[in-house]
Amino acid sequence: MTALGASPTAHWSIAAVPAAVGPARDLALAHALTWRYRLDETGQQMLRLLVSEMVTNALLYGQPNDDPDPNPTIAIGMEARPSGILVIVRDHSSDPPDHLNPSLDDVHGRGVSIMQELASSTGWFPTDDGKAVYAIMAADRVPTREQQRAALLLARIRAMKRPRVYGLHSAVAA
Repeated sequence: MTALGASPTAHWSIAAVPAAVGPARDLALAHALTWRYRLDETGQQMLRLLVSEMVTNALLYGQPNDDPDPNPTIAIGMEARPSGILVIVRDHSSDPPDHLNPSLDDVHGRGVSIMQELASSTGWFPTDDGKAVYAIMAADRVPTREQQRAALLLARIRAMKRPRVYGLHSAVAA
């Protein structure tokens, strides 16, 4: 439950193993739909791909070089924002994300480019134990019933305040 006016958030950790990528993107989509974002099939696929790329990058490049953790984890956070869905993925490497220029034959190296294409805003920042990479995917939320009722009430109030003009035709004729 969130405080009045606060944005819904979600946080979870996954094992840094390839099998965890699918459940992470499914859970992210479930949160976005629960938060009433309007996501058609394309929007759902975009969010799933965005989360998949972010988690896969953390999986591939998120371990510290000097002291690898025997049981590494990746932390995922989400927040519902008016501008869209904020996704944050934290890993244990302090190295910044690297924007590569892969050849057509390269299997890896497109994650940051894909992230930038899918999101309206991306970036990263250092943390105490590594870094956090974030992306905001633009999306609209479906208004709640209370918001719909408030909008209808406001429209009725505005309609009541409009000046009414009577007898306009008779004033023109005279």
